[in-house]
Amino acid sequence: MLQADTLLVDALKPDGKLLERIAALDERLAKFRKILGNERVASALSLKDVARMLDFTLEAFVDFANGQAPANLRGLSFEVPALSQADLGTITKTLDLRPQFEQKKEPLMTVLDTVSSLKPEDALMVETPFHPMPLRRLLGGWGYRSYATQLSPEHWQVTFKR
Repeated sequence: MLQADTLLVDALKPDGKLLERIAALDERLAKFRKILGNERVASALSLKDVARMLDFTLEAFVDFANGQAPANLRGLSFEVPALSQADLGTITKTLDLRPQFEQKKEPLMTVLDTVSSLKPEDALMVETPFHPMPLRRLLGGWGYRSYATQLSPEHWQVTFKR
């Protein structure tokens, strides 16, 4: 029986169709199939992390991963802990992910690798071509507050800090 802390890679072993079932829930989720299907990503994320990223209720998503008919997976959104502009402090690391997106490369592991190397006092700025709410929800669950600024229609800066 899968649980909230089960790693996605372990959830995929008994149910090789789990990612297809997630993608079939909503056409907007199809893009996550490739992201979550990456073995390094699947090894780094728990079902709780995936539920948070996709903005699914945790209990309903774990039930869904265990093969139960999809209940209302949406509804109780995960909080995105806010960081005020005054609390930003000094940015110690910047990741401009826009070139990776332009090259159609998935940058989630770049972010996760960077986050794992941050010191508690560090602040990470991520630049993307869109508002990365799934990333903000994921890192919010890991204890990071965030502050987002839209600089142009295709340029967002989001700062993360513990």
